[in-house]
Amino acid sequence: LVVKDTGTGRYFVTGVVSFGYGCGRGEYPGVYTRVEKFIPWVLEQVVKIEGGSSLVQYSHGETRRTTATSTATPTKRSATTTTRRTTRRTTKRTTRRTTRRTTRRTTTSAPIMHKAGPVCQGYYRYLKCNYGTVIRVKKAFFGRKRNNLKDCPISYYRRGRGDCALRSAKRDLASACDGKRSCQVNTRTKPKGYLTRNPCSKQRPFVNVEYECVKPRGNKATSRAFDMEYDDDSIAEGGKED
Repeated sequence: LVVKDTGTGRYFVTGVVSFGYGCGRGEYPGVYTRVEKFIPWVLEQVVKIEGGSSLVQYSHGETRRTTATSTATPTKRSATTTTRRTTRRTTKRTTRRTTRRTTRRTTTSAPIMHKAGPVCQGYYRYLKCNYGTVIRVKKAFFGRKRNNLKDCPISYYRRGRGDCALRSAKRDLASACDGKRSCQVNTRTKPKGYLTRNPCSKQRPFVNVEYECVKPRGNKATSRAFDMEYDDDSIAEGGKED
């Protein structure tokens, strides 16, 4: 921050930027260090830098330099050497130091577990996370349990004699959805879907997913998490496949 002297037309530094929001914004004040308060210290440093050969005086905004001349008078000194015998006694002292360790425990809230499903055959659901977070699949089930008559009900003759489930369901969906802000889940198998195979096609298995929205790791996941063009409202929660 400089100020112009209207009399001489010279500019003088009156402030050094300390901190502020942006630069020169009218609605946000800036904080400056007042240079005038530090002029004596600045002059002292100049004297030290020049080896003490110059004295600097400050008066009415001007800096004047005068040279001080010192006269050295040579003196003769006589040196006397004295030999002394000193007996040193070494005392061993044992110092016990007590180290105190302070353990700080930082409590962080666990991510909220989201659930999607059951996703029946012919339908889909979207896993979605807010801006700045990405999906991490924690649990996944693709199959059917004989005693579960509520989720995606089917006729009794299709229920089969036992339970069926795909063991790789979590691994398949995690490989496809982890690190994304949105991911469509359905009952399709590869190559059209994410699941490896259908464990029991006659029983019409369904999908259940539990996932968390966590901070991204890696450049690719970070770019997805902070994508400004991504519109959460444009993605429906679920629906029926075409």
